[in-house]
Amino acid sequence: MGEEIRGYAIKRIWQLSCQTKQPIYVIIDDTVNEKTVPSSKAQNTIQDCSFHKSHLKGKTVYGHQFVTVMLRCGKAVLPFDIVLYEKEKCSKIQLAQDILDLKRIEKSFLEAIKKMVYQ
Repeated sequence: MGEEIRGYAIKRIWQLSCQTKQPIYVIIDDTVNEKTVPSSKAQNTIQDCSFHKSHLKGKTVYGHQFVTVMLRCGKAVLPFDIVLYEKEKCSKIQLAQDILDLKRIEKSFLEAIKKMVYQ
């Protein structure tokens, strides 16, 4: 997700938190976007699809799996990041840790707050 969208989410959530005195929560979730399994004769398969455990369906399904990060304050929930999960590269826990790199988030928060103050 682009830095602009992350910056907007942080700025807006920070404003809401300051106005309402409510805490900011970080929500991490994963979801599977199920696709039809291509036949063995298919020449063009869907890129980056693989089999994933769907807890919703209680079985393994074919498709893309995404890890999303949202920021919540009160009833407002804004997207912060969305990443395609590729299990061959790392675990979902490692992916969440990478997404939640505190130095990157701190930098984004500071930049958003500076823009609010100096505008």
